[in-house]
Amino acid sequence: MALGTIGYAGFSPEGLAARLASEGMAWVVDVRSHPLSSRFPAFSQEPLRRLLQGHGIGYLHFGREFGARQRDPAWLLPGGYLDFAKFSRSAPFLAGCRRIAAGLAKGLGIVLLCAEKEPRECHRGVMICRWFAAHGTDAVHFLPGGAKTQRDVDAELLALHCKGEFALQGGRLADLRAMLRGLPGMPSVEDRLAWACRRQNLAMARRFQADVAGRACREEAKYGVMAK
Repeated sequence: MALGTIGYAGFSPEGLAARLASEGMAWVVDVRSHPLSSRFPAFSQEPLRRLLQGHGIGYLHFGREFGARQRDPAWLLPGGYLDFAKFSRSAPFLAGCRRIAAGLAKGLGIVLLCAEKEPRECHRGVMICRWFAAHGTDAVHFLPGGAKTQRDVDAELLALHCKGEFALQGGRLADLRAMLRGLPGMPSVEDRLAWACRRQNLAMARRFQADVAGRACREEAKYGVMAK
């Protein structure tokens, strides 16, 4: 059974559960650090767990293993956002990967859940599924009205961050790999993907820092303590 992922943005609660049931998913692994949503409370942990159980789907929270809001400073970039490359070598992350791999080996349908619709904008697509792809498992990302594979996400990341080389190959990973094999000394596609993921990680960190600053300003305005 394939590894799946889904972002609840763009789905109704019932629509998400029905989609996962139709895809044969047996377990949802929630990869949010804090499985709560004030904006979409139906996707908070307990309502979501009950909803999934009604469709015969189990629920697990892997915040420590896979969450993007870790507290150990050894795993963080300056500014407090997760360093994907460092964390993907950590003991908690690797333990989570082994648990997922063991479930897949038993034929279980397992889907990683987060908030963002687009996997390239989420750590599930840039960090978690990149690890699985490097170890032989190509995840399927369920989207409203469709799906894409991790290979598709990898192609998007290369197009974003290695534009010139990738555009020459029409956006096809297989063609790019074939080209690079004929050029001694050139970095491999895997090296380029690592670079693209690093660039995306840094872009996500900048958005995180901007969100934190924006929330701080709104809180100051709300409570009337903004400097005059």
